[in-house]
Amino acid sequence: MSEQPRVLVWSELKEGMTVSLPFRIGQSEMDTFRKLSGDSSRIHIDAEFARSRGFSGPVVYGALTVARLSHLVGMHLPGDLGLATSWRIDFNQPLYIDEEATFNGELTHVSQSTHTVSLKFRVYAGEKLIASGTAGSKLLDE
Repeated sequence: MSEQPRVLVWSELKEGMTVSLPFRIGQSEMDTFRKLSGDSSRIHIDAEFARSRGFSGPVVYGALTVARLSHLVGMHLPGDLGLATSWRIDFNQPLYIDEEATFNGELTHVSQSTHTVSLKFRVYAGEKLIASGTAGSKLLDE
């Protein structure tokens, strides 16, 4: 059963609202993304190569982290009223296959007049900051 998007109405959207979503990227997601994207960079698929470059193992594709941002925006904050208009993401540390991580998002701006919201986010694996950034969404009519 697929997850239903959070249905919010304008009056419920407030600056400071937060959501925290745990996730894990497994080998099957890595394989699927490699096939879809055509990206077979050794840093993502060859454990020996990744370790020889100072990593603990193959590094999760950054686009799979961005996919979790899409999940946060489209399913939770702002939910099904939102249409993404901008994303900015800075990668700080690598995320590894099957490493537990958490996506934390917070609404930082809600504009009734322009029908837009802004949020900031951080991705952690334990205490390690994986990525951070901002996202913007245009809100569709209720």
